[in-house]
Amino acid sequence: MWAFCKKILLSLCDNFAKNTENETVQGTVEILSFIAQNYKGEDLSKKLTHQFLEFNENVVNDIDLSITLMKNNIISIGEWDS
Repeated sequence: MWAFCKKILLSLCDNFAKNTENETVQGTVEILSFIAQNYKGEDLSKKLTHQFLEFNENVVNDIDLSITLMKNNIISIGEWDS
């Protein structure tokens, strides 16, 4: 599950800046949000947060992307702050 979510996050970050209103981007956000909130095998939100923070600074500093990911519970605000 982790490899799948990591791949989706990478794709989302690559496409977000280009097409924030694109249906594909919005659909990807919804899918990743659903998985992160409902998968109980491990804390995917925590792992996704750490992965997100390892991306280059242009991705991490994209405020719209960061807010979208936090608002949809894809990345953890608590982990972001730590």
